[in-house]
Amino acid sequence: MIARKEGRPRITGNKIKYFDINTAFIVPGNVDLQTGNIVFAGDVIVYGDVMDNMIIESLGNIYISGSVFNSTLTATGSIAVKGNVIGSNLYSGYFGMLFNRLYNGSKQLLGFLEKMAESVKLLMNEISKKKLQVKYGQVLLLVIESKYQQVWEVVKELLGVISSLQTYNKDAMQQLKDYLELFLLPTKIVKVMSVPRMEDFIRVLKEAYMRVALSQESQVQININQAQNSTLKSNGDILIRREGVIQCDLYSAGNIIFFLDNSVCRGSNLEAGDTISAMYVGGITGVGTILKATKKVIVKKMFEGRVTVDRYSTDIFEPVEEMTFDRTSIIRLA
Repeated sequence: MIARKEGRPRITGNKIKYFDINTAFIVPGNVDLQTGNIVFAGDVIVYGDVMDNMIIESLGNIYISGSVFNSTLTATGSIAVKGNVIGSNLYSGYFGMLFNRLYNGSKQLLGFLEKMAESVKLLMNEISKKKLQVKYGQVLLLVIESKYQQVWEVVKELLGVISSLQTYNKDAMQQLKDYLELFLLPTKIVKVMSVPRMEDFIRVLKEAYMRVALSQESQVQININQAQNSTLKSNGDILIRREGVIQCDLYSAGNIIFFLDNSVCRGSNLEAGDTISAMYVGGITGVGTILKATKKVIVKKMFEGRVTVDRYSTDIFEPVEEMTFDRTSIIRLA
């Protein structure tokens, strides 16, 4: 495996376009037990297969020239797989799990810290009026123990995530890690925490949160040829360019589009924030397929299953062809 300057791939159709920014992590062969799992703060390009029970997490895009077997791929950007996807989980955009935990955890902790800092400030003002001498750290610990004990669980979760992000902005993460570890030691909170330290902790946490927030690309997609027994989630589009999907769960905040005229969608649950455009849905026998979209569902031929548009649903028991389902048509069918 090699990490080298190769430009950042932007996935467009089945090709990769390179721009001269960032570093790509290049795997010339398969991702397997020999290479180990990959967690990288940039794009990941694999020129072979992703073998059983592997994990790739990317703060960028993932491109696989082979197939993915029983593995998990997560990216804050797009994911493209040229081969087959079997028994796997693909998450793109804000579904990128590890970085999503960092994003949500840091956001949650930031909210706690800002409220705690305000509470401590109010208490310190009251204490000063009574001309009492109390350490800032003592008051902070009192506030945590009385109102914010859940903050310790959030801190532990964040520490676990950071320990997995070994290549992600090491210096900044080390500074955040030091503060998080300090926060798990009540005696140290009392001893070393002060107004400037609390402000610096909030600053470091806010910077970590913003770095991940800015990495969440809005125009992402999952781009595959075929999938079986897999889960695909994207906050952009999901594009199926060839054979189709069998017994899969697909969720897209945008569109789900099947390109090949004879591609199939069988025994699957599909949900799109905009439109589903499918070819052959269901089969003469087998598990029913569910298609759910906010705006419309287009099918070339649907044998059986359920179609939902917005809040309106209809069950298909007899084959229909060249149908466009929208809210009006479903109400009419009902």
